[in-house]
Amino acid sequence: MVYEDETRALKLISEELSKYHQVFVRAAIENNGLGLVLRVNGVDVGSVIGYSTGDHRVTVGVIYYVYVRRGYWNRGYGKVLVTSMEELLEGRGSKIYVASTSSNNIRSQKLFQSLGYEVLEWSELVNKLGHDVVEVLEAIGCMYDDDMIMIKPYNKTLLSKLKNVEYRSLWYKTCYKPWLEYRRHANMKF
Repeated sequence: MVYEDETRALKLISEELSKYHQVFVRAAIENNGLGLVLRVNGVDVGSVIGYSTGDHRVTVGVIYYVYVRRGYWNRGYGKVLVTSMEELLEGRGSKIYVASTSSNNIRSQKLFQSLGYEVLEWSELVNKLGHDVVEVLEAIGCMYDDDMIMIKPYNKTLLSKLKNVEYRSLWYKTCYKPWLEYRRHANMKF
């Protein structure tokens, strides 16, 4: 069973994430994000955080974090979480879905590829779509720590509409402001 519960989704994801990444997940939830939890036989086995952004030209669904507890890997639960979040984001108007990861996270790349996502290095995407589009994608998903992006569908015409989307407000609230706050707290001496 998949159920919506942002607080529980954050708690589950926090089991795996560093304090640094928890700051960004919390900011995503606080800024109209969604959290889904997958329960199997009475146990919460994983969660996903996502949100949508854009305008009348194109709305992007960001699959921000996906987490499945280690004892439950290789059972298709990641697919259930991602597709459930896609359905929820589609209800908010999303036409494109994006996620990011590091090049060494092969498990994540394979998960998204199995769901029809195109997996690309950022430099490859710049060559295909231009820096303007890539700048928007990086900003709306706070994807600065990752070097791989997953996109579904990879539709050049639709993606090119992103260069005109106003993203700075979302970027400030979900990426930059939390980063500044984290740095401030990390540098404080107690």
